[in-house]
Amino acid sequence: METVQTKLFNWYISNQDFLVGKYNGKYLVLTEQGVWKAFQTYIEAYYSAEQHIGLGKFIIQLCTPGKDAYTINMYSPNYAI
Repeated sequence: METVQTKLFNWYISNQDFLVGKYNGKYLVLTEQGVWKAFQTYIEAYYSAEQHIGLGKFIIQLCTPGKDAYTINMYSPNYAI
């Protein structure tokens, strides 16, 4: 089964040329509805998305041309039990 994050990343790849034309160099917060917002920094994107969308429901992608943009970093909080 494909995860939400994988679906969103695949959507980014499929739409990369269009997105780069509009958002080149920005950090995009992607949800199942598409681009939620674009930010200058990863930190701004992360904290805004965490507060307004919730963890596990978005990815942050640096919008740049080429296959170098295909690197994906995934983070999840560590929970102590």
